[in-house]
Amino acid sequence: MLDVAQSQDLVTRTAMEGVIKLFLIVELDRTGQQLLYISKAIKDGIAASSKSSGRKQGQVDKLSLELKANIYKYLHDR
Repeated sequence: MLDVAQSQDLVTRTAMEGVIKLFLIVELDRTGQQLLYISKAIKDGIAASSKSSGRKQGQVDKLSLELKANIYKYLHDR
């Protein structure tokens, strides 16, 4: 579209550039609104769920004995 606008006169070129900018703005706005809608739907779904997210309190799956000892030492040295 810009190639066509380059070969046209000043008024046509300005109008076509304005239309292209408007298309970009509309698309960016639509994408932003869709992102907000999706994130709100996810938050609402999490809030409506009876399940709690994450691990159970005090449960850690991948904790090595060495790391566990270091954490224990850190917490009890203070």
